[in-house]
Amino acid sequence: MEKENLFVRLKKKFIYLFKIENEEQQKEESEEKKENPYLPYIREILEKVLLEKNVSYRDFFPVLIDGEEPEKTLFTAKELGADLNRMAIFTDRPEYFENYKDMMYEEQGLIIEVFSKGKDNLLALLRRGEGCQVVLDFEKEEHLVSGAFLGEKIYIPIFKKPWERAGNIDIALPIGYNTMIVRGIDFEKKRPVMDKFEQAFYDKE
Repeated sequence: MEKENLFVRLKKKFIYLFKIENEEQQKEESEEKKENPYLPYIREILEKVLLEKNVSYRDFFPVLIDGEEPEKTLFTAKELGADLNRMAIFTDRPEYFENYKDMMYEEQGLIIEVFSKGKDNLLALLRRGEGCQVVLDFEKEEHLVSGAFLGEKIYIPIFKKPWERAGNIDIALPIGYNTMIVRGIDFEKKRPVMDKFEQAFYDKE
């Protein structure tokens, strides 16, 4: 009887441990899905998108919607900033982007407009219709924008929809409700990678 009870207890313990391990694995897989391994190639990708849309990089007006990880929004702003005339960032942390905003204006004359997040603010900017406005959405869980809200604007979700390999040097890029095949991305080229050390560096800015 005691052996049977011991066996039952061990079985329950095993089931419990297996359940915990399975839940942790599912959580890790869920977090991985929310990452974007192609973010280090964002400029090269967008250059190819603009070429496909017959838009010059000088007319490109990126509108960045900050998400839960502002260091990734800042990383993208830095990657895209050179050769631009305008950029807009919608965020709940305007102070996080102040140093970069001031530096880019002094060094390159780039005007970066920083707005508080809100549909009214975003809609007001989009209605101005300046340049080729491309909305880069860094939100993971929040829903500031929707397809109907953006109309004909180019909308690229960074985390909400998966970016997938479509071949050795191609990726399937979600644009609004559609998917665009971006060809010839040099994945082997060494590019900056977001990690905890970079995050600590950006946090100081």
